[in-house]
Amino acid sequence: MGNCACPRGLAGDLVDEPVHPEVEAMKSARGADGALMSGRLNGGPLSGNHTPVGSATHGTSGPRVFKEMTFDNGAVYKGQWLADPNVGDLRDGFGVQTWADGAMYEGQWANDKAQGHGKFVHVDGDVYEGEWFEDKAHGYGLYQHADGSKYEGQWQSDKQHGRGVEEWPDGAKYQGQYSHGRKHGEGTFSWADGSVYDGGFYDNDIEGRGVYKWSDGRKYDGQWKKNRMHGEGTFTWADGRSYSGQYENDQKEGIGTFTWPDGRKYVGGWRNGKQHGRGIYTTAKGERRVGEWAEGRRVRWCKDEDPDRVQITAASINAEGTGDPENVSTGGANTTVGGGTDTRSDVPSMQDTHHVNSYDTRQ
Repeated sequence: MGNCACPRGLAGDLVDEPVHPEVEAMKSARGADGALMSGRLNGGPLSGNHTPVGSATHGTSGPRVFKEMTFDNGAVYKGQWLADPNVGDLRDGFGVQTWADGAMYEGQWANDKAQGHGKFVHVDGDVYEGEWFEDKAHGYGLYQHADGSKYEGQWQSDKQHGRGVEEWPDGAKYQGQYSHGRKHGEGTFSWADGSVYDGGFYDNDIEGRGVYKWSDGRKYDGQWKKNRMHGEGTFTWADGRSYSGQYENDQKEGIGTFTWPDGRKYVGGWRNGKQHGRGIYTTAKGERRVGEWAEGRRVRWCKDEDPDRVQITAASINAEGTGDPENVSTGGANTTVGGGTDTRSDVPSMQDTHHVNSYDTRQ
């Protein structure tokens, strides 16, 4: 550990907490993907008997006819049919089909399937209007939920796929890439309070490289994994503080640099969001000192070590900072920092917590 003295000094409680309740809200937000027709159009209504209503009216082109048909399940189709000598009558052309519970499809048909442009109205009030292929939303379309949320963009086999825009009644909005009904690729998610994330998504989670900006001026630019800061990144606060280094599961972990607006700086090890292991502390006057920390508390200063020669490594985090912290005062309103007085109430906390405005750390 070197020759380490233990003068009064840096208390160093730098606390992290989880940061993204809104991310969980984003994940649970109701999407437009999946089973649009609930099996209504795909494979069944013509499998039983159907009874013509009234006389058939032959069209003016080819074998198409216009007629009304009632099915065993109570559904009624009014529109064009194609008389196929091999398989019988097929819905083909323009037609409207209504179900006994009030659901309705109006649009183009081909070979007995919804295909082309059409609109489906669910019994619960949800509406999809756009392109269809073989009874599935496929191509470009708009899905509007009865609660006011909506998705407009590309579809593949009844699922959001490609680029699209999803909006919610509270003002939240996502625009970006989808894959098989999940947010996947590059996208931008904005919340009603003004917070914005722009970057990578993977299987509906924030993942990869991205920038998250909070409405209060905080910003994180870096790597993510499963909606949490994970990897290399830089976190900045509106008051000028910044941290640049490694994160793990939303906490500072590994090697990182924390800078204060008055010029103070800590470069060193972190564990569970707190200073831990070997570090170099720079005062507001530019004086640099080597020290050791354990669980956010300085253990000792290493008086005989030259800051220019000290290398901060991952090994120093695991091997150092294991001594008992010295009895540094952390109670009351003040703590001494390098011989001076640092009033806690004047210095905001290190908390990264999303939308937490209270300050309770001691830096």
